[in-house]
Amino acid sequence: MKLMGHRGARNEAPENTLKGFQHAISLGLGAIELDIHTSKEGELMVIHDETLDRTTNGHGHVNELYLEELKSLDAGDGEKIPTLDEALNLILPHGLEVQIEIKDPKAVKPLIENLNGRDKSHQDLITVISFHHGWLKAHKEALPQIKTAAILYGRPLNPEEVVKACKADGLSLNISFIDQEVRNRTLEAGQSLTAWNANTHEQLARMKELKIDYIATDRPQALLQ
Repeated sequence: MKLMGHRGARNEAPENTLKGFQHAISLGLGAIELDIHTSKEGELMVIHDETLDRTTNGHGHVNELYLEELKSLDAGDGEKIPTLDEALNLILPHGLEVQIEIKDPKAVKPLIENLNGRDKSHQDLITVISFHHGWLKAHKEALPQIKTAAILYGRPLNPEEVVKACKADGLSLNISFIDQEVRNRTLEAGQSLTAWNANTHEQLARMKELKIDYIATDRPQALLQ
């Protein structure tokens, strides 16, 4: 079981920022989840929303601005929107696993190119995740050595079959839809299971009891106390 910082540590530091990732690293977490979109020229940017308004002092769509323009914005506490390279170069040397959620179809090809250029020891720490299972299948076919996981809304009747259909290695579900049957099915299929997001001690205890592989949380420091 690995406790995973969701968007770094969403409720304890500006989400998807280097400050948030450093906070998660300092806590000794096993993994970090982050999200990617592309800038106007195709740079991979670490940000959750397709628009800038909620998490920065900017406005409009991420992919309508160039890297230099995006870097001029405040993403909270004076932090800048990181590029994926900046985020991975900070996180991976510490040995933490990283789950990269593709939020933008334009990010699929440059992500494949980016990860293909990394050494094997770092590739082993990366899992690519998405709600868009066609993107995952394309990624797995291009880079079979990189793990992938299918994110789902709701509780699938046959979770292991969903994972197999997109050639993924695991499943990612909201904690509300995870029970012993889902855990058993994924275990029997040799698939990993990620739970999002356990933000109370009670939720964390339930996921631990089910032996979930990755337990994402917005409040890692609070849960570790």
